[in-house]
Amino acid sequence: MSSLWLFIYFPRLALESYFLSSDGSKPQLLLNPGSREVVQCNCLAERLGIKTGMSASTAYFLLEDAEIGIYDTHIEYENLQRLALTGYRYSAHVSLIAPDGLLLEVGTMLKLFNGLENYWQQLQQSFQRAGFTAVYAVAHTARAAETLARNQIPCCSTSADEVTNKLDALTVFQLDIETRLAQRLTSMGIHHYQQLRRLPRSELGYRFGKTLVHYLNTLEKDQTLQQSFVIPPHFRHQIDLLHEAESASHLRFPLKRLLQYLEQYLSARQLTAEQLFIKLIHRQRSPTILRIQAINGAWKYRDWQNLISIQLERTRLSEPVIALQLRAHHFRPQKQSARDLLKQHFPEQDKDQLLSILISRLGHEQVNTIRLTPDPRPQYASQLVSADMSAQFKKPEKHPQKLHYPVLLLAQPKPVNPQNYRLLSKPERIVTGRWLNGCHYRKDFFRAEIMAADHAHQIHWLSRRDDGNWFLEGVFA
Repeated sequence: MSSLWLFIYFPRLALESYFLSSDGSKPQLLLNPGSREVVQCNCLAERLGIKTGMSASTAYFLLEDAEIGIYDTHIEYENLQRLALTGYRYSAHVSLIAPDGLLLEVGTMLKLFNGLENYWQQLQQSFQRAGFTAVYAVAHTARAAETLARNQIPCCSTSADEVTNKLDALTVFQLDIETRLAQRLTSMGIHHYQQLRRLPRSELGYRFGKTLVHYLNTLEKDQTLQQSFVIPPHFRHQIDLLHEAESASHLRFPLKRLLQYLEQYLSARQLTAEQLFIKLIHRQRSPTILRIQAINGAWKYRDWQNLISIQLERTRLSEPVIALQLRAHHFRPQKQSARDLLKQHFPEQDKDQLLSILISRLGHEQVNTIRLTPDPRPQYASQLVSADMSAQFKKPEKHPQKLHYPVLLLAQPKPVNPQNYRLLSKPERIVTGRWLNGCHYRKDFFRAEIMAADHAHQIHWLSRRDDGNWFLEGVFA
């Protein structure tokens, strides 16, 4: 496949970024901070007669109720970076074309997606979930794809001739050239790109300069690659709320957007996160910090949403919230869940999900977990640690021997008669030196079935000491 480029144009990126926490039920206006003119508006405002470039006073006269925002380039660019993370799922080369576009190299991806049609559909679905208005155009050069998209002419074709036909219909004012130059061209009877591209380039350069010739060449021939977007090593994102949230339950919708961004970030880097810190910013008081933990990590927003919802239920706000900030910590590579030969999943993560839910509901200080220790003695081979410390012991301990400890260990071994048992295993010896608490410890352990009729099939854990005495140490489930 020859070079093929996809340009995604977000005509309302600044507006939709500013009103990210809004449900869009009201007309929305984004004003220039200097001139107070309308920079962007949503569809509801357009249907009521609002146009870009209109003064704020005129817009207020036409609208009874509207949400007003101030154009912020920082917020716009920050969300363009977030959208680039989604693009990484569909292309190895993603470039930011500020302030409101993404360029993706797609020619090398079509085999993976079984053709352009499948690629186009899957990509559109992903960006629609992000909640931004977008126009998509595919072309044989990056500049041609951008020109079509910015003129809101969708194009999904691998045919260079079809792309050229769409470009031919554009007027010179729709091309990325100066207005004064476009006016000079029309005064000479050149109104469309089709007329312009058929003229000798040497004469165009002589009359109108090398810049026009270079632009026409970039429409027709591939140029050097744009600088590729690099995924940042850390995740931190903030949303300013349009209305103060007086209860924690009102934070679910804006948090959902933040978690969707987090999922895109983790998916692009093939990572999971073990902890999230949510900063609830108040107008007067110090921020409220919520700490959410997922044992062994999570990356899908629904998994995090469940844990956060549980914690929000027990959160009481000291003051209304005006902004939210989300930070992710402790990354680790994503792992595929184990499957059997029939490709059925084993529920290996159930225990981790349960522990994460308990921590969210009860708090870190109320939940303990079990950790293995290097001590080989059964009574000391494990210990309880708080959930706060569990992250320090994620990796399993390596033990020189693997013993099958029973579910129930007796606090004090009980003397027994070995003739009442049938041994099921060979002896497993545990020996320690005097260096361990100043005591010498040596026992042989056996799995044994009790012979008594009223305890049929019950498996006990027996020990034999050097003096020949036998003791009951524990009971297997």
